[in-house]
Amino acid sequence: MEPRTNFYPVYVSGQYLTSEHLNETHNFLWEEEKATRYLLAGNGVAQGLMPDFTAGAVMQTVTLKKGCASTVDGYILQEASDITFNKQLAVNLISYATADGSKHFIEQSEYNKLTDKSAFLTPIVMATTEVFPNTMATNDLPEGAKNIDLLAITSADALSKYIMLAWVGIKDLENSQCQQGDCNTKGMQRNFRARYFLVLNTLFTQLNVLNPQLPTCGVARIKKIADSGSKAGLITKSFAAWSISYAELLSYFTDGSGKQLMLVANLLNAEDKTAFTTSFNNLKNINASVSGTVCPQYYNSFAADLAKAINELVVYYNDYATKYPSFSAARMERVSILGSFRQSGIDKWRYYFVSAPDTTSSHFDSIRLKRLYRRVLAMVDNFITQANIGTKANAVSGKPLAVPSLIGDGLLQERAIPYYFDIQTLVNGENNILKYWNPHGGNLKNIYCYYDSIVTGRTDMSAKMATADWTNENFFRIEGHVGMNKNTAITAINNLIFNQGLPIQLVDCDVSYKGPQKWITFYTDFVTKVGAWIPDLYKTANPAKQYTDYDFAPVKKVYADINQKSYRSVEDVVKLVNNFTAVSGVYHKTKLPADESVKLVNGVPRTAFAKYKDVVKAADIEAINKGLKEALAEQTDVNAKKLVVLSDLNDIEYMGGVPRGGTFVLLHDGTNVIGDGCLAYFYRINQVRVFSAG
Repeated sequence: MEPRTNFYPVYVSGQYLTSEHLNETHNFLWEEEKATRYLLAGNGVAQGLMPDFTAGAVMQTVTLKKGCASTVDGYILQEASDITFNKQLAVNLISYATADGSKHFIEQSEYNKLTDKSAFLTPIVMATTEVFPNTMATNDLPEGAKNIDLLAITSADALSKYIMLAWVGIKDLENSQCQQGDCNTKGMQRNFRARYFLVLNTLFTQLNVLNPQLPTCGVARIKKIADSGSKAGLITKSFAAWSISYAELLSYFTDGSGKQLMLVANLLNAEDKTAFTTSFNNLKNINASVSGTVCPQYYNSFAADLAKAINELVVYYNDYATKYPSFSAARMERVSILGSFRQSGIDKWRYYFVSAPDTTSSHFDSIRLKRLYRRVLAMVDNFITQANIGTKANAVSGKPLAVPSLIGDGLLQERAIPYYFDIQTLVNGENNILKYWNPHGGNLKNIYCYYDSIVTGRTDMSAKMATADWTNENFFRIEGHVGMNKNTAITAINNLIFNQGLPIQLVDCDVSYKGPQKWITFYTDFVTKVGAWIPDLYKTANPAKQYTDYDFAPVKKVYADINQKSYRSVEDVVKLVNNFTAVSGVYHKTKLPADESVKLVNGVPRTAFAKYKDVVKAADIEAINKGLKEALAEQTDVNAKKLVVLSDLNDIEYMGGVPRGGTFVLLHDGTNVIGDGCLAYFYRINQVRVFSAG
């Protein structure tokens, strides 16, 4: 850094001006102009000026690194080399404000000389210690100056209690450059000198805050949909997932949680803080609109969308908070607080320098931060609760729609706008969902919404959707079907698939249906009994002794075959029962020789026949065949022949639609659609019937 002029002449009436006077003025202004270009575009410590100290038992000297700073009113402080201070003097300063809101210092001794103090608002006496460099001659030191170690400031106190500040002192001296003996005055030379003070930090308000980082948000999903078993069971699972998600989302709207988005609002303006309070109340109202008996699945999609919006905000905010700590503009004129000793991280009192380019960058980054923040609020404020979703959806066409979208790790702004967001309600002539859905300022071209056909300015989107190139879309939102008659919904969705060539499959499922109950009961009873008889056939009257002469291989084979067949395969199960009946008939109907000395009959020990009759009684065989006949009768009932049973779809997941190439599962209660789920693949099934008559 080059040396700078820190004085200029002040002209008076009648003074004879020389070229030296004018050159001094020119040089001062020129140096100021250059410094403004290469150093300044704001105020605060531009570089260096870091305070430190040396200490034994107490502080011995104070040191200051070279550097430069600009005061809030444009005075430049510059030290071309490091400075060591070894002397000190107690000085009382008066801190005061003026009518224009600016803040200043004045020495108490000067303040006391004033007769009119009306301009000095809220004066406060501040006890400070001025320090002087060791290069200052003893004769130049003010009266009473002493060594710094006499302050008895310990290292611990220096680090925790003291800050250092620089104050631009102004001193006028008589100028000796008057060239004529009869001039009225010799003029004045105005001198600027940086004065340095040690001050207790409790005398100043902390100005700088490194904004706390926020954690990302995670919400629940509806788990084990396949185990719902009924409409009530599905709603119970949906509400359980929503309750977990709501607790997580609520923490971002609650002060003191460590996650509160009010930390973001505090970086914005009063309007944004007021909007936060409104959204907080709306979120609580959303939660109050559902219960364990009424909770549509789409509440969980909303929670996932809101969590993603919060996470995109949090990631941006965390970077923003590190890049732009909160620096207060409440600074004093002709003053630059250099901050604490041995600073690490953001100093709470130091006047940090913020240049004009940084200010501009901060301004535009702040706009992006605000849009991300306002999108979160807009999603809460424009959510359509379960009491109103049917009316809203029916206003479109009364039919389900397949809306092309993206899903995965992409930005939320790249996805279609779900139908549970109201894009019609206007605030100041705009809809906040449409305004903030793309928080980076881009338009929503090709970002579809279920309500496009009834929204002014977006009807072209609805017209385009039927013929749009959906090649690059990997997800299809299926919307508007919940609450419809299930047959009507099935027909409408199939028409979408066939007419628009959607690469997805539709399967419908009655959530309460668990399969043909008589058949399942019979099959379970049959398998259980045969499984229990096998070990009993080996037991004698003495349970500890096993029958080892014969292994009942025909019966064991029947049981082994049972474990390799599915209850769905009616024909295979019938064959197994017939085989079992035939084997049992052999053991029950074979006539044994009267001569008991004949131990084997057709290669079977005669004792095995008696044992089988004792374990597998004729009544048991008759009951099995009767149960089979009744179960087969149920298979002829059309209502019992279902495409799919919900418990079979272990991989079903609720996503508010279906991925390309996947299976959309329409969930109904036998009459009306109550929800949906999807599989990420085509569910390969017998499209005629799962259960055949056999």
